[in-house]
Amino acid sequence: MIRPLVLSIFYLLFLNNVKSQENKANEFEILYSYMSDMKEWIMDREVVVFDKTDKDLNSLYLKYWEYTETDTLINRNEPTDFKASFILDKTLKKKLIEEIKKDSPIDWNIFQFPNNFKLIEYKNLPILDNLKPLKRKIALLISKPILFENGNMAVFKAWEIYGSEISGTPTLQFYKKKGSTWVKFSELAWASF
Repeated sequence: MIRPLVLSIFYLLFLNNVKSQENKANEFEILYSYMSDMKEWIMDREVVVFDKTDKDLNSLYLKYWEYTETDTLINRNEPTDFKASFILDKTLKKKLIEEIKKDSPIDWNIFQFPNNFKLIEYKNLPILDNLKPLKRKIALLISKPILFENGNMAVFKAWEIYGSEISGTPTLQFYKKKGSTWVKFSELAWASF
């Protein structure tokens, strides 16, 4: 009697581990796709990716999300062979906001960056102090992608900062799985969510 129970527990642990590895692979594919899309316009400029996001900045932008009690229409900017828009109902939106606010760290140890991209430490200092040494480089603050729609869509925070001053617009990047690859579906300014 105990033996089938033990085998069932081991099987469930195995399935959980497989699912976790699959999610991590999807997260890396999404982030790599995002960075590869950037390569079209950055040319040969170096892009630094901070190893974590800024907690104070997150608090500033995310406090407005407490008041989102409506559905959100996410439009696809370019025509494709998959749905041209997606409606985030308020229940799903609330779950995604909760997950995004957790700001779970990304395990960058096994991530293969595209050329011109490199990982640097984000120090626990004001954001401008982290940006000063970058001069004319592009910096990225990126959050861990949150998978939804049965693992076929994802959302993550991204802020592309140009040079040593605060610039650019923090966005939510929406990606959708198309076949075996992840493609950009849409992006929204954080305040539009």
